[in-house]
Amino acid sequence: NGMSHSSGGFSMSCRVRRESIEPRDMFHGMILTMDTYACALKNAARMISDGYFARNLQQRYISYKSGFGQLLDKGTTNFDECEEYSRKKGEPQPQSGRYEHFENMFNYYIYPAQKAITNAPYHARM
Repeated sequence: NGMSHSSGGFSMSCRVRRESIEPRDMFHGMILTMDTYACALKNAARMISDGYFARNLQQRYISYKSGFGQLLDKGTTNFDECEEYSRKKGEPQPQSGRYEHFENMFNYYIYPAQKAITNAPYHARM
């Protein structure tokens, strides 16, 4: 039974699972959970502070900032207007969603480049 709240929060999920039945296993599970949350928070802060991901995301959806895209985004159009717009514009030209670019960019924040530490103990490399 983890620590959870009806209005949000997160679960530390300290419960017996698999063969991990000793208290020390749960202790290490809690440490891993806290480390994971801390790492995620640091990555999110870096992602927000450098602005690169946000700029790329904004560029990807720039067509929703004006014209017909803005009407769609705000929900102020209907099917008849969509049909009329489609008939006027004709077949759209496909554009790349750049999925791989975004995936690589996201992975950069999750798995940042680290200095090679070859002689350090395992826990010091993390």
